Amino acid sequence: MTPPPNYNNHLQVLQRVFDSGIAPYVHPTGFNAYRIITGVTGIAEAEINPFYMPGNPARMLNSGEQRLFTTDKRPESFVEALGHTGDGPIPLGTFELGFHITGLTLNHSKIIDPEYQRLCFNKNDHSFSQSVAFYLESEGYGGQYDTHSWLTVAGEPYGLSGYVHSWGSPNLTTIVHRFTKSL
Repeated sequence: MTPPPNYNNHLQVLQRVFDSGIAPYVHPTGFNAYRIITGVTGIAEAEINPFYMPGNPARMLNSGEQRLFTTDKRPESFVEALGHTGDGPIPLGTFELGFHITGLTLNHSKIIDPEYQRLCFNKNDHSFSQSVAFYLESEGYGGQYDTHSWLTVAGEPYGLSGYVHSWGSPNLTTIVHRFTKSL
């Protein structure tokens, strides 16, 4: 991985927050998770790779930093992918994927530093979250948790308060694919 843009601007906040490690923010987790994918045409449900991670420039600015995003509540998945809770238009080639997740999560919502919160939960700028991922990996914390998690930002206007989880490299012992269905 290479440092993302603005990494040096974020370094002071990251050092302050993680000065004594990540243990206060890591906890066990276990839940059913959901993911909505769109634009899949010409293949059957059984042919869809549930762990495929498409390039998304907004969230993947540094090389080698692709992530799989899931939510712990079905309506959040729709909001994250389509901008509505499932009651709006569903494009052709849209699928719902279900998973069961266990393991340890680094819960960014537990970090109470105001500057960290402001930067981390800015839905229009993902550069800070990329800096967090790079910092944690480069400081050797990457093997101490399985997912990043945070309270949904996209779901707030819809009254949703569940979690989004992101996976760098899905560990098949902590994330299990349960189903794929066409919508």
